[in-house]
Amino acid sequence: MFIGPHTTVKTMKRPIALLLCLLMMTVSLAGCFGGDDDESPETPEPIPALDDWDVYYVASGADLPNCNSETLGRLYYVEADAGFQTCTSTGWSFIDLTGPAGADGTNGADGSDGADGATGADGADGATGADGNDGADGATGTPGADGTDGTNGTNGADGADGADGAQGPQGPQGVNGTDGQDGADGNTTLTVTTNL
Repeated sequence: MFIGPHTTVKTMKRPIALLLCLLMMTVSLAGCFGGDDDESPETPEPIPALDDWDVYYVASGADLPNCNSETLGRLYYVEADAGFQTCTSTGWSFIDLTGPAGADGTNGADGSDGADGATGADGADGATGADGNDGADGATGTPGADGTDGTNGTNGADGADGADGAQGPQGPQGVNGTDGQDGADGNTTLTVTTNL
């Protein structure tokens, strides 16, 4: 959007327009205070109304025209920067409308404590975590004392004889025994039997 000369920017916010007006008034009065005291006072020119100033509008700094003899002295409001730029003999120059920082104010009194809020509901239990690794075995404990001997029980009845087992293999031949002594000689008797 282009705003031609002698046209007021209607889309500006009121504080920016007031600052612009103040700036123009200051520029117009600069000649009154910068002169020599020896020179004869001149009748100051009347301060023009805001409608008489050439104010132009661009969306961003990239939309500014070339700064040359045709645009020298023009004032542009740059929406992206929320500020003004003017074409000077050295090129486009940003106009800083920010005043000096004010002194810090005194700290206000502390407010009263607010009421305690209601206690929130307990959250849901989290998922069970994985089992941890087994710990190392502890040291071996001291052996306990021997217990008291128990009382002897009654002997049980003899069990039945078991069945004969299978015959085992023949054992090796034993050693020959010692020869016995010869016996005493006996009496010789001859008996004759005849048939009559």
